[in-house]
Amino acid sequence: MNSETSKKVLRIAGILTIISAVLTLLFSIAGLAAGGAAASNPGIEADPEFQQNVGLAIAGSIILLLAAALGLVEGIVCYRAGKNGRKRTATVAMFLAVLSTIMYIANQLRSAPQGTNIISVIINVALNVLVIYAAYVVRQNAEG
Repeated sequence: MNSETSKKVLRIAGILTIISAVLTLLFSIAGLAAGGAAASNPGIEADPEFQQNVGLAIAGSIILLLAAALGLVEGIVCYRAGKNGRKRTATVAMFLAVLSTIMYIANQLRSAPQGTNIISVIINVALNVLVIYAAYVVRQNAEG
C-alpha cells in the first residue's frame, strides 16, 4: 500500500468511525435517560433488584459514553492523519487504533459466555488492523 492509498484508507476509516461513534453516543445518552427515568420511579426503594438493575444500566451507559468519546476522537484523528499526512498525527491514529482494538477484544472475551457476533468481531478488528497499517505507512512516508 502506498502513501496516497493509506491516506484514503485513513480518511474513509475516520469517517466510518465518526459515524459509529456518533450513533453510539446517541444510544448511550438514551440509556442514561432511560436509567434516570427508571431511577426516578417512586417505587424504586421497595425493590432492591430493580435498584441494582437501574444502577447497572446507568453504569453501562456511562461506560458506553466514554467508549463513544474515544471512538469519536479516534475517528477525527484518523481523518486528520489521512488529510494532512503528518508523522505525529499518524502516530496518534495508530496508537488510538491499537488501544481500540485491545479494548474491543477484551470486551469480546469478557462477554463470550453470553454469545458474540463473530462477523462484528471480524469487521471491527479488520478495520482497526487496516487503520494501524495505513497509519504506519503514512508515518513512514511523512516528512515530519
